[in-house]
Amino acid sequence: MFLLLTLACSADRTAQAEPISAAAVDNATLQDTQGGEPNAGLVKAQILLDRLRFSPGVIDGKDGETTRLAVRTFQEAHRLGLIHK
Repeated sequence: MFLLLTLACSADRTAQAEPISAAAVDNATLQDTQGGEPNAGLVKAQILLDRLRFSPGVIDGKDGETTRLAVRTFQEAHRLGLIHK
């Protein structure tokens, strides 16, 4: 878990983002995925997608194309309604 958080926090060294704690990831909710900054909600979603073998790419808490593709592929595999973005 420490390695994940280190990677998430160091992915963009040019931006001085606050570190994301393990507790923040554990307690993250859907509302925590809003906004453009790296956040605990997206780290949690990326971890869960990766565990289910729908790779979101780098687990960095950012909403990128690979993460969106993983969500779309998961939804299609489980016949869920697609989220349009």
